[in-house]
Amino acid sequence: MRFVLLSVYLFTTSLAFTSLTGCSGKTTQSPSPSLSTTPAAELQSGSKTSDVLTESQILLKVSNLYVDTGRAYYERKRYDEAIFEYTKAIEKNPNNVQAYYHRSIAYYKRDNTGDLDKAEADAQKSLELNRELNPE
Repeated sequence: MRFVLLSVYLFTTSLAFTSLTGCSGKTTQSPSPSLSTTPAAELQSGSKTSDVLTESQILLKVSNLYVDTGRAYYERKRYDEAIFEYTKAIEKNPNNVQAYYHRSIAYYKRDNTGDLDKAEADAQKSLELNRELNPE
């Protein structure tokens, strides 16, 4: 399972790198870009550059992949692995409400004495972030 997840992560990262740099990884020599094909020129001409991801968008996608992986572990009652994945999601995106929420539940389900404090702290953090990101 870890190998599959790592493969997905590496594939996603390589796609993001290709999108950001325009480099396909091929060894053939490509012509140097002309001024008319630079992103600034595309913006001025009205062309779309929305398929290029920013670093923060990539981190958000990777963070969400970690959350999805954590949920898969959680459904199998593998709470330690789920907590690990949620923690990685938070490292990639400290504002990921879902990661805090799900990690809180995993801590609660693991039911160690010290985990209840961690569960409460994560639940509180998810509520705070949710209020900040979705003001009424």
